[in-house]
Amino acid sequence: MKEILAPAVFLVLFIGIVGTALYLTPRLAAWVDRRRQKGPYDGVAETPEEEKE
Repeated sequence: MKEILAPAVFLVLFIGIVGTALYLTPRLAAWVDRRRQKGPYDGVAETPEEEKE
């Protein structure tokens, strides 16, 4: 029983941590995007649509 306990605990913790990270990452990114404010240099490096064609 003791031989299987350590790998089982590791597996449960690993799946829990990785699953939580995969669940939270897109939600945190969307939250940061909503809170982000435009700076004075946003869009400076982008090419206008007329010059792309």
